[in-house]
Amino acid sequence: LAGVLVTLTGTDVFGNAVTLTQTTGAGGSYLFSSLLPGSYVVTFAPVAGYVRTKADFGADATDSDANVGTGATGTYVLAAGQSNLTVDAGYVKLGSIGDFVWSDTNGNGQQDMGEPGLAGVLVTLTGTDVFGNAVNLTQTTGSGGSYLFSSLVPGSYVVTFAPVAGYVRTKADFGADATDSDANVGTGATGTYVLAAGQSNLTVDAGYVKLGSIG
Repeated sequence: LAGVLVTLTGTDVFGNAVTLTQTTGAGGSYLFSSLLPGSYVVTFAPVAGYVRTKADFGADATDSDANVGTGATGTYVLAAGQSNLTVDAGYVKLGSIGDFVWSDTNGNGQQDMGEPGLAGVLVTLTGTDVFGNAVNLTQTTGSGGSYLFSSLVPGSYVVTFAPVAGYVRTKADFGADATDSDANVGTGATGTYVLAAGQSNLTVDAGYVKLGSIG
């Protein structure tokens, strides 16, 4: 990752405070050279569209050393003439899940030309990200029936569409995936979507059929 701000702070053996900054090069590399012996911490800034990966997992030469929340490493004690080239930081690209909730006026399970979106429908995203964290997010559809869960860490997710007064959910998984309804007729839940790093899945839809009456 190029252009990431990296800051070195600490105190050298003469008691001088040290603060140095630079940005990573085209290949993601950085180097603070000509350092006096001392105690130092390296801090990696946030990167838009990413979260820091888990720290101190596996071999030290190839792991990420940046705290997930703060971006700071532990303290490195640098001896005279020492070169420590194991201070790394990994970032995981965020993704998204979303699309459309609509009124399926002909009940065929597909989004047809002219069928309107449904606003104000409660949509819930649940699952577990690749770090093992439980995820539970909610929102309601916008005026055109759209919704979007953005800035998602890769993981396994289920989307659930709440009941809508005066409607029933249309049949699921009928026809082209990009324009079908993915919500189970009874529960409103989709299957499980495995979201890769940086992936945007905008095919998760739900159709509802408006109820009528005879009397």
